[in-house]
Amino acid sequence: DKNKRFALAQLSLAELYEGAHYSRDPLHSTAALQRFVAGLVVLPLDDEVCSLFGKERGRLRQLGRTVGDCDLFIACTAIRNELILCTN
Repeated sequence: DKNKRFALAQLSLAELYEGAHYSRDPLHSTAALQRFVAGLVVLPLDDEVCSLFGKERGRLRQLGRTVGDCDLFIACTAIRNELILCTN
């Protein structure tokens, strides 16, 4: 469908690069990752994402719940851009 778009949070991209750099074949893995990312929108970590992160992190702390910072930034990126977050 032409109206659907796939996007990737910058922090997700950083995590993928970590995996590529420390794979058995870093050059091949990094090149494959770059080809994959070329077809995606990479969503920046902007001021609104940071504000959402601060709000949600504080709310979760008050509830006695914790979420890893990277995961929370990725979730806030999806919220800020009104996107569905898919994860595995």
